[in-house]
Amino acid sequence: MMKNQETQHEGKDAASLQPSPLQDPSSSGDGKNNIENEVAVSNQSPLSWTEARDRLRCKLEQWKEERKQYRRNSSADMIIDPYDDQDDDKNEELIFSWKSLEDPDLLLVTIPMAALHTLLSFILPATTIKQSQDEAQFTKRQQAAAILLLGSSLFSTWITKRRRKVSRETDRSIERRRCVSAFLDGMTKSQSDDSDDDDDEKVKLDSDTNNHDVNSMESMLDNVGAIPRKNVEDVHSTYRISCSDIDGKGEGQWHRIPTLLLVEGDFIALKVGDTAPAKCRPLSSSSSSDDGIIEAGERLTVQSLPKMTKETLVFHDTPTPKAAKNSNQKGGGGLLPQGRYSVKYHSNELLLLANGVRIFVLLETPIDLFLRKEQTAKHRPPAVLRQGKAIRIAFFIIGLSSFFLTLLFLLVRPGGAQGFFQSYTCFLPIWAALSVLPITSPVYLYLLESIGTSRILATAHPLASNQKWNRELMDRGGTLIKPSARLLFRYITATCSSRIVTTLPIRKGLSSKKVESSSDTLLNIPPASLYLLEKLGVVTALTLIDDELACDPFSTPQQLLIPSGQGGLKLLDLCPVYEEEDDADASEGTEHNGNTNNQSPRVRRSNSAGDVSSDSDDSNDETRFNFNHSFYAPRKTLRSIRKYKKKKFAGGKVREEKGEEEEREETKISSEVQFEDPQWWKFLPSLKCIGLVASAFGEGLLTAEKRKKKMAPNSSDGSISKPKTSLIDHLCCVERERNQLRLLSQCIGFDTAPNESGSRGDLSCFVERLRLHIISSNLLRERMQLDSHAMGLEEFRNWSLLYTDADVVFVKDKRSGGDLILSCGDSRVVTKLCPDCFQGENSTISPLTAGDRKVINNTQKEWMLSDLDVQAFSYAPLPYTADQKIGSAKGKGIYLLDNAPASNPHIPSHDYWGLVKHQIFLGLLGSSVGPRKEIEPFIHSCNDAGVRFVYFSPRNMRRTKELASQMGLDVAWNCCISLRPLEEGADDNFRMTSNYADWDVNAKLPHGVEDVKRHLEEVDNVPLLVSLYTDVSKKTTAEMVDVFQDYNDTVLAVGLSHLPGNQKVFFGSDIAIGVDVLSEEVSFAEEGKGCDTLMPSEVAFVSSISTWSSSINLVGSQAMYHILEIIRIGRSSLEAAVTSVGFFFTGCLSYCIFAVLCPCTVATSVPIIPPLGSFLYNQVILPMIGLSLAFTDGSNEFMSRVPSKNESFRYSWRGSRRIYFNGLLRAFLPAVVPHFLYLIALGELMWEFDPQFVSEKCLLSSNNSEQVARRPLSPVIRCEALRNYRGDATESASVIMLASLILCTCVASASFVFRTELIRSEPPWKRNHMWVGSLISSLILLTIYMSTVLAEGSVAALPWYFFALFLLTPFICLLINEKILKNSDRLIDRRNEMMRRLQFETKLGMWSPKESQHVNIQQTNMQPDDSPIV
Repeated sequence: MMKNQETQHEGKDAASLQPSPLQDPSSSGDGKNNIENEVAVSNQSPLSWTEARDRLRCKLEQWKEERKQYRRNSSADMIIDPYDDQDDDKNEELIFSWKSLEDPDLLLVTIPMAALHTLLSFILPATTIKQSQDEAQFTKRQQAAAILLLGSSLFSTWITKRRRKVSRETDRSIERRRCVSAFLDGMTKSQSDDSDDDDDEKVKLDSDTNNHDVNSMESMLDNVGAIPRKNVEDVHSTYRISCSDIDGKGEGQWHRIPTLLLVEGDFIALKVGDTAPAKCRPLSSSSSSDDGIIEAGERLTVQSLPKMTKETLVFHDTPTPKAAKNSNQKGGGGLLPQGRYSVKYHSNELLLLANGVRIFVLLETPIDLFLRKEQTAKHRPPAVLRQGKAIRIAFFIIGLSSFFLTLLFLLVRPGGAQGFFQSYTCFLPIWAALSVLPITSPVYLYLLESIGTSRILATAHPLASNQKWNRELMDRGGTLIKPSARLLFRYITATCSSRIVTTLPIRKGLSSKKVESSSDTLLNIPPASLYLLEKLGVVTALTLIDDELACDPFSTPQQLLIPSGQGGLKLLDLCPVYEEEDDADASEGTEHNGNTNNQSPRVRRSNSAGDVSSDSDDSNDETRFNFNHSFYAPRKTLRSIRKYKKKKFAGGKVREEKGEEEEREETKISSEVQFEDPQWWKFLPSLKCIGLVASAFGEGLLTAEKRKKKMAPNSSDGSISKPKTSLIDHLCCVERERNQLRLLSQCIGFDTAPNESGSRGDLSCFVERLRLHIISSNLLRERMQLDSHAMGLEEFRNWSLLYTDADVVFVKDKRSGGDLILSCGDSRVVTKLCPDCFQGENSTISPLTAGDRKVINNTQKEWMLSDLDVQAFSYAPLPYTADQKIGSAKGKGIYLLDNAPASNPHIPSHDYWGLVKHQIFLGLLGSSVGPRKEIEPFIHSCNDAGVRFVYFSPRNMRRTKELASQMGLDVAWNCCISLRPLEEGADDNFRMTSNYADWDVNAKLPHGVEDVKRHLEEVDNVPLLVSLYTDVSKKTTAEMVDVFQDYNDTVLAVGLSHLPGNQKVFFGSDIAIGVDVLSEEVSFAEEGKGCDTLMPSEVAFVSSISTWSSSINLVGSQAMYHILEIIRIGRSSLEAAVTSVGFFFTGCLSYCIFAVLCPCTVATSVPIIPPLGSFLYNQVILPMIGLSLAFTDGSNEFMSRVPSKNESFRYSWRGSRRIYFNGLLRAFLPAVVPHFLYLIALGELMWEFDPQFVSEKCLLSSNNSEQVARRPLSPVIRCEALRNYRGDATESASVIMLASLILCTCVASASFVFRTELIRSEPPWKRNHMWVGSLISSLILLTIYMSTVLAEGSVAALPWYFFALFLLTPFICLLINEKILKNSDRLIDRRNEMMRRLQFETKLGMWSPKESQHVNIQQTNMQPDDSPIV
């Protein structure tokens, strides 16, 4: 079909292509060759949506097959996949590994000991000639416990090996395979669904094709599947043919498509300042020529334009003869004609005026380059893992030592060698060693990490879902509701399975054309190699790398400059109308001592040099405005305007059309601004005119339907090709939004609510008749040569549109029947049209002097350097003689070009220029894009939490300073670093200078990343304390993140998820969170009706694949401000996990000490530890209570602590002796107490069950009867006959002894619910209900075990004081842990916290890393006393 289409249009397109300033004729000798070149290019036809999707699918399938083949070869021949991203910590051993041999404690010690235990359990009973019934039951229990123990050791080994293998295979790059696989499955499914309805679709398409031409403009203006023209980077205008183009006409439309959805052969529009998404060539060049080819990532500049186009832009006052000859031809291909005239709508000149936009053909597929791009990063493993390895080594040594020590005690004990095997005491060394060896800990840590990760993901679930999380999953205070137990359990199950299963799960939102809005869809589980739990809890730096997440979606009016009746100009400040809750903040901000550094960030503003004249609350004197004035913000805080959107589609279904009044009321901005000067009403005559102009361009005087008809383009006359014609329509169909003008008109008093004037309120009596758009060639050259860092935020947002320097609207007043001319735009253009100015105070019109023009233009320059969007206003009554000319121009897109040379500014004007002359200047408005209302408290919360907020701005210092000030960042001294490298001795023209301490007076901060590194090595650590970096690029941002990590920061990067350039930053940071804004900006049609637009799965695929290395992807810009809640849960989960590990290891150590002390008992009968009881303690109760501790919520003051940095200490015995000593004391008390109770129980039970044996073997014959009456315990305990005795008394005493250990451990677990908080401060059961349930379950299991194993009558035989000791000693151990050990830990922890807070809040330049304490610690290889494991 495409071949026939090319044949039909070959001759027609060849005739329509003409030479233009966009074409370079230097490669061809005459116009004939140039036309032949275009004819050859015309054979390159644009792609349809179906062809583009097929090419995209083929590229993804090809990459997927290559990855499969490489992985097969890698597993067979150890071939490294070249497309696998090499992560330096990828081969770092996890917490279950060893340096030389992986897991030697498991493979060489634990499994052999468990096997030896099993072997002895079956061999020893075989050597016994005859066993009693009790001995036979004990042997069975011993064999069952041995089998379970061996099975546990084998299962732990399998879990360890499997988890490590899956962790190495499912590194960060697995997310790419998940995204691609799910997206391909979704494309296959959608194609199979669409193929069933092909016949019905063809009939429907035939009927729709007849109305295609009529509805082309309406479909182009529709919002369905379209990405807005602003706030979106890496989205390119692409020309594609409709899927319904069955007849082969090849008439397509331009669409805004993300970079990663482009394919080879796509037609894209690039202008000066854009970056090429892939290798491409101009459509006007031959496919066999290399002229004009742009490489991927190359930024288009004026030098990249064709030769004739550059001659056109660089205006010559004395042109060459050839250029002069071409300039006389108005529509020719040489220089643009001199003078002021109107530009034809469908012309190459209009494309040139749109910042030199040209059509390029992609020679590569961006997604293929993105997937094959190699990523490298250096990641240091978290400190908690290194500490865990040190503890594992210590426990390995303790295990071996306990084995040999217990064996030694048994052998040196009197009679121990003879009865070593007969009394089953040979199992004591094995139990002592296995209790601290990794027989249960691998599975325990595996579950613990899964629980902590699941808690984080369950918290982020409502923020990362496509549901209305802000309404459904938030309480009235705006706080996220705690996730349900069902959701948490589902995440735990999914995380556990993902750690041992390599099967790729279906990625959310990519397997269907419809956006998944169900809350049941789980998020993607990050691989274990990301260390989400271990790193999120110790984040020390949060980097924001994209402006759109911090800035408001539109500007806010701040200052208005109007002519004054007393001469000169008057400056009026504007401020927002405060809500009730903001009044307190405003009143607090006014109480200051005049020092800007002591003011609140809400009222602190930058003070600039030069005399400033403005309105004052306490002075009404008029002062002439000084042109040296630099922008300053009002005294009151500027509050961000709440974001609004016009959504015709919601939830994938078309909503019913609303009336004009309802729709206008819905889209009305809720926030307002007001004048600070209470005498502002004196200037009301001027302000009324300004308000009318602002309403004409802000509110608009036409309804949406009438605007479509007004903007409908004329049909092309065939002078340019169809893609260019459609491109002009694409660039000009939408005007840039001026929401600041709407706010200004509302502030002045214009109301659009229905009233007696009409449905549009005060604007009902005004009717728009015609709009003209003025473009200045001089300003165009300035924009095209503008550095990307010097571009304003509003200018950048509207870069995709045809940027006009001024707009003129002709308005008819239905009340008087007269016509008005209203103009708004650049002051350098507007003031040329205004010989006079209007002074509102005395309602007079006076000449606009040259001095006032200079002041106005210099004010605009200063404001623009401060990143203000500046708009000048003017008006004039329209003569009745121009009525006919306006009526004849109805429905046309009219663009006026000011191409007058500087040497002859009074060159004659043509066409409509005569209508726009002789206007009256009204005023100049300065508006700025302020920070979002959530960003300032967000930054304050980060500082309170000890997380340093770092903002990376792509703009220069002067444009970023005011925004940073309003965000609450310090902008006074040593506050900012530019990452743009400078040559030695060069100056930065955009660096702020002043007569007071400012950005560049008292200190020379480094310029560029290399200078930052040099400064850190040779001078001090000031660059690490700076919160603002300007002139950044994605490359320099990634390099600076590496610098943070080199200096022990754990970096969390936050950025837009659809930008492929963020991938390098995300991959290099420790943790990355992507924010998807496309999902909230794009509205989709019904399922199956959007084949010619972007589909939900495609948008989800772009956001997912661009951030495949991120841990979490949030949906919506507002979700970013809940990241601190995710960090809080991360800290709480890590703290709970570390505390749980501490409890588990303390319990294991208690059992080890308990087993070692058994041969040291004063009784002649060595306690025999019950095998099933030991298994119950080590394998059931201890892990169950420990895992329940992982669900503890953080305290209220949890986010006020400063986390420790990821410093590389060597955890030695010298540096960690406090940890080991306190842990030993915690484990020693529960291990000693049961041995005292064993002595009491043994004596009493021997008297109860075997009194004859006691009286005959243990008592003296002289006073036997008297001793039997008194039933003493000492003779029984020290009886030599009991050395090899076995009976109900000894077995029951051993069971009671073990039960005492279990009870002490269960009660002591209350001290581990909170690591440093005392129980008396808050009961532990309030913040951890899971622990209460596990504690009760453990006590029930203990009761069942004792009732099953204990001999009948054992409990009744024990005295009352035994029960008192049995129940009181666990609480005594708990009291000692709380009063002595935890208090000691709290003091040390508080001291370390104060030190970290002091270092965090240190002012810039006051602390140097060369003089810090941590350097000395590193040199001595010692560990600071702030370890999280206690």
